[in-house]
Amino acid sequence: MSIHPTAILQRREMIHLGRRAQVGEYAIIRAHEHPVRIGAFGQVVPFAVILGGFGVTIGDNVMIAPHVVIAAGNHDYVQTEK
Repeated sequence: MSIHPTAILQRREMIHLGRRAQVGEYAIIRAHEHPVRIGAFGQVVPFAVILGGFGVTIGDNVMIAPHVVIAAGNHDYVQTEK
């Protein structure tokens, strides 16, 4: 596992990085109530952003390209008046 010193990982205890996963320069990973999981040999390259509101799972051998934003969330569909 390799995390660049400029990368930002918020709620680190909820972020699970697989074997030899890499987080590049200025990448941002934010976990909220559910974990963010990145599989073995996964790469979050420079300036990529993962916002794991309702959890994110990225498999083994996956590279997230530069400047990509992944935002996991959900909406309350019961309150349609909002």
